[in-house]
Order: sequence, then C-alpha cells, then structure tokens
Amino acid sequence: MFRSGKKGNIFNDLYYISPLFIWQYIKSVIQKSPVFKDKQAKKYPAYLRTLFPKILLLIAIIHIIPFLFLQSPYGGGRGTENSPYLISNARHLANVRNNAWFSLYFKQTADIDLSDYLQKNEWNPIMFFNGVYDGNGYKIINLQYDDYARSRSIFDKEYFLFEELWQSFEILYGGIHGGLFGIVNDQGQLMNITLENIDITGDGGLVGGVSFGKIVNCHVEGTIKSSIAGGLVGSNEGIIERSSARVKISCKGFSGGLVGINEGIILNSYALGEVSGDERIGGLVGENRGAESLIQKSYSAVRVSGEKKTGGLVGKHADGTIESSYYDEETSGQSDEGKGTPRTTAEMKQQATFEGWDFEEIWDIMENESYPFLRGE
Repeated sequence: MFRSGKKGNIFNDLYYISPLFIWQYIKSVIQKSPVFKDKQAKKYPAYLRTLFPKILLLIAIIHIIPFLFLQSPYGGGRGTENSPYLISNARHLANVRNNAWFSLYFKQTADIDLSDYLQKNEWNPIMFFNGVYDGNGYKIINLQYDDYARSRSIFDKEYFLFEELWQSFEILYGGIHGGLFGIVNDQGQLMNITLENIDITGDGGLVGGVSFGKIVNCHVEGTIKSSIAGGLVGSNEGIIERSSARVKISCKGFSGGLVGINEGIILNSYALGEVSGDERIGGLVGENRGAESLIQKSYSAVRVSGEKKTGGLVGKHADGTIESSYYDEETSGQSDEGKGTPRTTAEMKQQATFEGWDFEEIWDIMENESYPFLRGE
C-alpha cells in the first residue's frame, strides 16, 4: 500500500505515514459520511451506523500495530525539556520524523555517520517540525539526498488505499525538496547542529523547504544542486542566528551561500565557498525580500557566478534591511553596493573592518590570516 522507494522498507513507510494523518483522514470521513449526518442517517439501518466507526477504528489499529513491534525509536528520554529524546544513531535520527508534528525535545548524544544507513534506506526529510532539536555540538556526516531522482515516487497514487489521503500527501509534500529537515514550523527550533560532507540535490542543506522557526548555531559543509538553493536553508521566514555554510552550490536561480530566499532575519552568520546559477545569485542570500526582512552583522566570501541579478552578499535586494554586512569583492568577483558592503580580501581578515561586531562573545578572528568565525563553532 505504501512504499519508500526501496524494496523491503515497509516499516520505514509506516513510520513516514504519521498516525496523526491517519486519524485526520478517518475524522474527515466520519464528518463527510451521510451515515452520520442527521438528515440522512435515518436512511441507513442502525447496525450500519454502529458498525461503520468500528471499521474505521480497525483500519487505524492495522496501521498503528507495526509500531508496537519495532525497537525503541530513540536512545532514551521522554521528549520533554528536562528529559529529551536521545539521538545517537541513524535510526534514532530517522525516527524524529514520526513525532515532528508535536512540541517535543530531541538531543543528539554522538556523531552520526549516515553512510551505512543510506546503503539500505533513502533519506526522507523531517517534515513540519514543531519541536526542538539540539545537535549538542555533535556532527551528522554524509547526508545524501536526491529529490529529483526519486521523482516523488513515494507519492505514486497507486500505492495509496485512500484517494483523499493520497491527495493530502501530494499537496503537502509534492513541492518540498528537503535536506535534513523539509519544513520547520514557527514553533520549531534547530540548534547546535553540524552537517559535514553533504551531497544534496534539493533546496537546502539543513532545511530544504521553508523555515518559519529559529535556527541557532548550525553549520553545513558540502555540495548542493537544485533549481533554488541555500547552503543552510532554502527559504527563510524565521530567524537564523550564529550559523554558517561552507558549500558549493550549482542551481538555476534564487540561490545564496546561506539562504536562497530570505523573508526573515539573519544575524551574525556567514557563508564561504561558491554559488553558480542563472539569476538572483548571491554570496549570502539569493533574494532578500519582505519589509521586515533583515540581514545584520553577517558576511560572505563566496565566488558568485550568474548571468543577471548577482551580488557579492545578496543577488537581488527587493525589500527589507541590510546592516553592517560585508562581502569579499575579490573572491566574489562582484562590486555591487547598496546590498552589502564590498571589501578586499585583506580587509575582510582585519577586525577593524567589522565595526560594531561583538568579537568578545560571538565572533573571533585570526588577524590578517582568517575571515571572522563564530566562537564555539
């Protein structure tokens, strides 16, 4: 009935189909069914009105029973702030998606190398995350994800028993090209996460879709290919703070070293590497838009290649505010002003360039040797 794109992954499929979705579907059937509508209920015999909800309940139980026989989904904890679910291996990490809808807490307790896991499983991005994930300073290594090669295979209509359930998944998931997370809702928080050696065909390294939540002290290193891409986040409508990306990105447009499209807030963050595409290509952000959008005390040292609407810091600055933010004009090959301040490579390695920045608690620099970097990174 379901498939994950590889044979023999029925448990992965069951985990991917959230019990919350199943319940919502059953509830909608009950609400729409004439069996339960006052004006039409009398047309149906009493035994049918009694039997119908029991059949729906049985369907739900059939879907949920496999969960009872699987191993413990996490390494411990209760999902609370004081006792978060503990994540120490690839299976634990993959299981975060099962409770992504709820305001739960997760804490990583070891480095996680996804190489072996991905030999047998495809990575399904963690969708609609409402909880708090604390990477706790540990790394997630070798994340690979190819959204386009999958061709949305897990959403093939023939694999769904219920037409309405299939349509819901097509609408909700069909256009999301994820990294580790697909979408982070406004209550969601990602912190202290480091991704190394990623290889993603999708819209972002950490969050491939839209982040409405808060991202703090998160870092990404690797390669991304897409139509729209950001090294850290595809599209930001939340807050990104003290985060970075060291990436090589090739795309069509709306792409930046850190964020593809920014309609939120970016504070004390940076990007290194290279970004190439057609238009709206920026060292930090592809396009900055929205009256309340803000880029502050951030920089990029990224080689930028594009045909039009390119910029050393921001490709296109449609709206919003850019304050005290810089880019390396030599590395980027750009010289635009008004959407980031250009500086030479030598100037970008001098603390005096970054006037008003906090080099005691947030930033550090090796004078004349390095670009600024974040303390504790």
